[in-house]
Amino acid sequence: MITDYDVAMSAMSVIIIALSQPPKRRPRRFWIRPSLRRGRQLYRTSELIKDLILDEADPLNLEYRNDVGFTNFFRMQRSDFQTLLDKVGPNTCYRDAIPASERLAATLRFIATGDSYHSLMYVLKISKQCISKFVPEVCDAIVEALQDYIKVRKIKQH
Repeated sequence: MITDYDVAMSAMSVIIIALSQPPKRRPRRFWIRPSLRRGRQLYRTSELIKDLILDEADPLNLEYRNDVGFTNFFRMQRSDFQTLLDKVGPNTCYRDAIPASERLAATLRFIATGDSYHSLMYVLKISKQCISKFVPEVCDAIVEALQDYIKVRKIKQH
């Protein structure tokens, strides 16, 4: 006959065995998705910005007619984008860091459209993990850079 003591001892031995074995970790398959790496090598976001600007140029005399494509994509004029980029700040010293212009472009596209990080990943060829890390950082940098121009509501803590 099995007693409560036997059941408790069996359960304890199973728990001890489970805790003594290290957890099985799946090895990381890749650092950057191959499709995103290929896409970033072929078509960087900075190339998208250049293409949007060149699309608006008159091919005969290269004067800019308007900023319809750029404004439609980023929901702001090129001059405002450049001003904001100058205020947000320089690039970092990490490995092949995503340039500040691309980080700002991705953040503005996220704010303007409300697209998911997953959707932006395919458009901008930047992983959703990177986007999810730098969008809040860039938003904080924008608020800090423009604090003289915008008022941020302060929340009272009780």
